[in-house]
Amino acid sequence: MKRIYSLPALMLLALAAPAQNTSKLTATVANEYGIVYTLPKTVLDIVIETEKTVKEPGIYYRYAKTYLDIDDPIDEPSVSTVVKSVTLIPRGISDPDRRSVVKFKSGVSPYVVINDENLPLAINTENVLQTEGVELPQPVAAVPTPLDTEAARHVVSEEMLQSQSTAKRAELAAAQIY
Repeated sequence: MKRIYSLPALMLLALAAPAQNTSKLTATVANEYGIVYTLPKTVLDIVIETEKTVKEPGIYYRYAKTYLDIDDPIDEPSVSTVVKSVTLIPRGISDPDRRSVVKFKSGVSPYVVINDENLPLAINTENVLQTEGVELPQPVAAVPTPLDTEAARHVVSEEMLQSQSTAKRAELAAAQIY
């Protein structure tokens, strides 16, 4: 009797599973009016969305305050990671150690709809709620900074190339920015 009471709870867990192939099992004389099913284990798929920031000082970082009026220039390389969201996706998988049999009386023709993993989806009805699987987010490549673009490589002037002083090149670069 205990096994029969647990079937409705199992069906609720199985309904959350993604669309899949199903089979209809009938209690007949051939299987001694019993239907074998498997209890599920709950598995959590954890999706963590993060944002990684890499900061590296440029070649003119020493002159950022002087020529660009930047109060806090990047003077040391650093890497930081921020967790933006965490998503838990529960799903049921069959537990081969928790296989059970439901025995029915002869003369009654009950049936159980099960999935590929032998988890019960419906009893005495073929109307199984089909749910769609959760689509996981794909990794996104970093957006290039303005300094990584082709245009940034072409702003070097002839005067900057001829200058021997890093301070002079920083001043000319700041003039190009403004």
